[in-house]
Amino acid sequence: MNSESITVSLITDHFGDDGTSGGRLMQDVADAWVVAGFGVHVITESVARPASACVPTYHSDAPLVIDARTGAANRHVGLTRRSVREVGFCIWAAWRVVLGRSRTSVLVVLSSPALLPVFGMLAAHLCRLRYIVVEMDVFPDNAVALGMMRPYSFLLKVVRSLFKATLRGATRVVVLGSCMEALVRERYLGEERRNRLVTIQNWADGARILPMAKEASVLYAGHSEVHGKFIVQFFGNLGKLAEFDTMLASANLLKNEEVVFVLMGMGIEACSLETRIAEMGLTNVFMWGAIPEEEQRDALACCDVALITLREATLGVSVPSKLYPTMAMGRPVVAVVPDLSETASTVREGRFGYVVAPGHPSELASALMTLKNDDQLRMDMGQRSREMFERRFDKPTGTARYVHLVEEVIHG
Repeated sequence: MNSESITVSLITDHFGDDGTSGGRLMQDVADAWVVAGFGVHVITESVARPASACVPTYHSDAPLVIDARTGAANRHVGLTRRSVREVGFCIWAAWRVVLGRSRTSVLVVLSSPALLPVFGMLAAHLCRLRYIVVEMDVFPDNAVALGMMRPYSFLLKVVRSLFKATLRGATRVVVLGSCMEALVRERYLGEERRNRLVTIQNWADGARILPMAKEASVLYAGHSEVHGKFIVQFFGNLGKLAEFDTMLASANLLKNEEVVFVLMGMGIEACSLETRIAEMGLTNVFMWGAIPEEEQRDALACCDVALITLREATLGVSVPSKLYPTMAMGRPVVAVVPDLSETASTVREGRFGYVVAPGHPSELASALMTLKNDDQLRMDMGQRSREMFERRFDKPTGTARYVHLVEEVIHG
């Protein structure tokens, strides 16, 4: 089967520049598949469509077809409405695969919403298709880590059995790092199927995110409250997987220093963070809200050091994508993450920052003050950050791996 006869059906809840990192990544992947000569059928709930998108029809001859569910609700809704909407999307997406089965060579399914891989498996078996699961977050383990599902419960055993069957039926399972690979292998695939695991880290677009000085940022110029201050930036989703206690406690320790913390993004924890910042009287912590996609480079430049956080309990179930745009901008990183996490390993290997265990605010404060007081250290770490990004995490490297993955599944 040559590349001209390969059609990839991709099921993803987000696609294009819809304000999510997953949407941007999947658009990059789809574009790379098209360049490689594949036909691509994107099945999504996202409303953001690139200008190159063709009319959404599963029997089009165009190289890129986007089949978007109409009437998709805002994702910032209550848990019950969100769950109903997500199940509805899973059913609809599986049905669209069935309708387009005669033209599909391989099915690629993302792990969000949580039940999407299961419905993808059912559609693949019904249509006798090979399928690939891309694990952005490992469910139900992320639900256990966040306290949304009880450990050792009967429900957890049932759900894990269902996902074990789903992943074991996949031709390949993509994971984002070594810790996630170990978790999926030990808990779901088993040693006898470890050859089905493929590690492909996420990435950023180094051609679009080029290093620039903080003072050149329009965003910086418009916020006089941070002028002349050492800016620590948290950029991305303010979600439950991130760890904010250590950051807030450290900000309290540094409230008499010329250090400010700037949070850029939105998420389920945003309101709680605003309340806690006010209750603690932290005048050195600012929330600037979501940043439009076209202003991302300017926003990433508006800092001296980037802060990446992850809860201790989430080891292996998630890898923060916000690390890669930060590296592209050439900034040092202080990572408040589990010691054995993918992020910690990357920061240590590249020698472009510090790793602090969650729950140690004084160590975080010390690392930040070390960077604040040493301009040459910051410059050297920033340069190493960009250099490692260019070697391993630039867009062409990541998307090429997805092209090779499909070719391997089709021809292997």
